Amino acid sequence: MKFKKLVKLLSTLVFLLMVGCSGIAPVPPATPMIDISPAPDTAVPAPSATEAVPTDMPAPADTPVPTETLPVPTDTPASGTVYVTYQDFEIVPSQIRIKVGTKVVFQVKSASGDCHEPYSSYPDRSDISGLFDSGALRDGASYSYTFRKAGTITIRCGCHPEMMVATVEVVE
Repeated sequence: MKFKKLVKLLSTLVFLLMVGCSGIAPVPPATPMIDISPAPDTAVPAPSATEAVPTDMPAPADTPVPTETLPVPTDTPASGTVYVTYQDFEIVPSQIRIKVGTKVVFQVKSASGDCHEPYSSYPDRSDISGLFDSGALRDGASYSYTFRKAGTITIRCGCHPEMMVATVEVVE
């Protein structure tokens, strides 16, 4: 025990000498240092079988942390006006379910400055299907289209057709 105190005292002296020579004022520790290790001849008793063992221990570092999930489309289709955002390299939401006659407003929010071009395509290829095509739009612009027939429509971005894909389900 005397050896630990001697090492601690010497460490403190070396630190003070280094700080004194550098011209930097020492910063006192936030909390006093206390030696809480048990004496060499003192053993810590193990909990008995009847003692409660704490179970609110933090999870190990390799435990996966839950991530935020996007909302799942509901069974009730939307009607009136629905907003879809072309945001950088993502269409949000990526799936919507609407009623026939619903107007969808495609908004462009592009912090990167890229253009976006909402258009209808075929599900398995990026060709324009002919239902609608907004043309190139920049940040802050919008385009609206009213869906008048039931069906599932794939929508894409004409500037990023392979990476920006979403689905509109139109129901009666």
